[in-house]
Amino acid sequence: MMYVHDPGKMGNNVFLFMQFYAWAMENGRSIMSMRFAYKYQYFKLCDMPHNNMLWRLIGQIGAKMGLIPTVRYDGVDADVEGNEKIIRENKNVMIRGWYVRYLPLVEKHIEEIREIFTFKESISGKIARFMAENGGEGENIGLHIRRRDYARHMGGRFFFSDEEYAETMRQVVESGKRQNIYVCSDEPVDVEWWRKTLGTERIYYLGGNPGEDMCLLSMCDKIVGTLSSFTLVAAMQRNLPIYWKRRKNDRVSDEGFRPFSEMMYRFDSMFTEE
Repeated sequence: MMYVHDPGKMGNNVFLFMQFYAWAMENGRSIMSMRFAYKYQYFKLCDMPHNNMLWRLIGQIGAKMGLIPTVRYDGVDADVEGNEKIIRENKNVMIRGWYVRYLPLVEKHIEEIREIFTFKESISGKIARFMAENGGEGENIGLHIRRRDYARHMGGRFFFSDEEYAETMRQVVESGKRQNIYVCSDEPVDVEWWRKTLGTERIYYLGGNPGEDMCLLSMCDKIVGTLSSFTLVAAMQRNLPIYWKRRKNDRVSDEGFRPFSEMMYRFDSMFTEE
């Protein structure tokens, strides 16, 4: 069993587990997520065999007692080949860290990955009803406003005010076109401010939990937000186009919206690009 100890928040958890799940599929190994065994119970994965508290406890105790070896991907210089050798040589292994990517394998096994990260009916059904009752026909645009941790992350480089997000959305909204804007955020949203600022009543706010917000974004036609794994994973299910705002004065263009299949390869490097 590959016990994957996922770091960070939900978007990171999904993106990292995708890497090892693809590797496990390629190499005929069983795998479970230590995080999704108990937290973020929004996905089909959470109800699959081995992804439960019993197996999580087995992994925790085994690793703590030294019965299960631990491999670490704690930096960009992590020994990927050495870690793979340990994984291959041991029936059970604990995997920790963020710095590993198997993107070609993710691309190869993307349908299986989409299947395990399908939202549960209790989530997807609620979102489908919300969108039917709020918006209806037209192009659906998901706007993700990242607040809390991004005020400090990388010195606040990707933290933007409502006014800055609104300026981006002014460039996205097309005059005369029926567009529904669904705003998601980790902080409360003043819908009336947004409607007044953008001059349209077709702005809607669910105020859901992380799973509901991600599902809502995934059911839109395209996604706008700042650079984050949350929007990246939301785009995965239907290979949606994403526009990532990375600078205060960025100008939006049609070419700026790129699909998940491209953005997953660009994701890491875009944090350091000028």
